[in-house]
Amino acid sequence: MTTLDTDKIGALIAPLLRKNQTIALPGLGSFQTGYRPAVTDQVQGEVHPPGADVRFNPNLVANDGVLANAAAAQFGLSHSEAEAAVKAYVDGLVSSLERQEIVVLPEVGRLYRDFEKQLQFLPGQTNFSEEAFGLPTLSYSPVVRAEASGKVGPQGAKKAAPVTRKPQQKQQFSNYGLIGIIALAFVVVVFAVYALLFNGGNEAGQAAQALPGEERLNVKPGQVEPQAESGAGGDMEGQMPTEETPPPADATEAPQLPPNEKTYVIVVGVFGNPENVNRLVKQIYDAGYAPYTEKEGGLTRVGIERTYTTEDEIDEALREIRAKFTPDAKIYKW
Repeated sequence: MTTLDTDKIGALIAPLLRKNQTIALPGLGSFQTGYRPAVTDQVQGEVHPPGADVRFNPNLVANDGVLANAAAAQFGLSHSEAEAAVKAYVDGLVSSLERQEIVVLPEVGRLYRDFEKQLQFLPGQTNFSEEAFGLPTLSYSPVVRAEASGKVGPQGAKKAAPVTRKPQQKQQFSNYGLIGIIALAFVVVVFAVYALLFNGGNEAGQAAQALPGEERLNVKPGQVEPQAESGAGGDMEGQMPTEETPPPADATEAPQLPPNEKTYVIVVGVFGNPENVNRLVKQIYDAGYAPYTEKEGGLTRVGIERTYTTEDEIDEALREIRAKFTPDAKIYKW
């Protein structure tokens, strides 16, 4: 069996999981699918369809023969040849895992060993449910309903408000406005009559009103108003920004990731002592990476958060982090 044929054995796992709930890798473990109900994300306003997720059980190592039978039918092999091909494929996976490498299974996920040498599985995003395969994620907006006015009757039913209620209020407000206009007009007429009588019957009052105040003696008309306007104009000119004034620093929008980039986390260490946490965070920051911390109980998980567009970038970054910090670094979130 050539190396190319061995790779083709791994490509059979994803199609088989859509028709079988369990696919065994003899001597290593088994992949199992489980139902996932529909989920409503009220924060993002999305409804995710139901499906089937995959998980890996390292304790179920018995050979169920499903993968070998599929290989025999796909490549025209005898049963013994297919069994040998599956064994060679699984032996290759075990060797890669012992070398602390990440094994990628197309459309299924990734297998790797953590810093405690425990076998871990990171599932992909494939939906293995044939009934729900291809259903898209739906977006929605909440419906806001205005609460109907009216009283609750003896049997719980709300009574509709009278149709003539709003026109009556509008007519009442119109009557109040008309009364106010009449009162204002009456006051204006009274003041006008009073001014005419006062100015016509008291010449001394007219003379007193004609005399300027002491602060306006020997001042030409028009000199006071321009000075007041100049002072106000100066204040406003000093306060209002021009069109060339740059916007404040806090008005800059926060950078956003491009739609094809995602984030993942590589864990470097787990500590219970805050001093050790701060020391490692400083080392990560000095090395030019973005530190990541997450507290769980009395321990704090310290790692590096990065972005990626393809899965090959994660493998390259993991080797780089292990070389710079610790060979026990592992992928935590992606």
